[in-house]
Amino acid sequence: MNDALHAEKINCPCFIKKYNQITDNKQKVKRSVRGIEKAIYAEDCEQGIDELLDCSNYNALNMDCVNCRIVANLEKNSTEIRMQMKATA
Repeated sequence: MNDALHAEKINCPCFIKKYNQITDNKQKVKRSVRGIEKAIYAEDCEQGIDELLDCSNYNALNMDCVNCRIVANLEKNSTEIRMQMKATA
């Protein structure tokens, strides 16, 4: 399942803002050459994901909320996998 596909269809200003920040931070991690920069941007990315998952406006009956939760969980899982791979490398 492609998380970007879900992200394009979510009509929530909070999600759009946070998801754009997460995407920007992921790009910064990829472009950074210094380990400390990568760690800072990765932490910012994780923080944004956690904020989406802890949204106080979450409504299980709203498909935007359901899709937001799906995207956030996918992002969290991929971030955790990346961090594990770096830790074992």
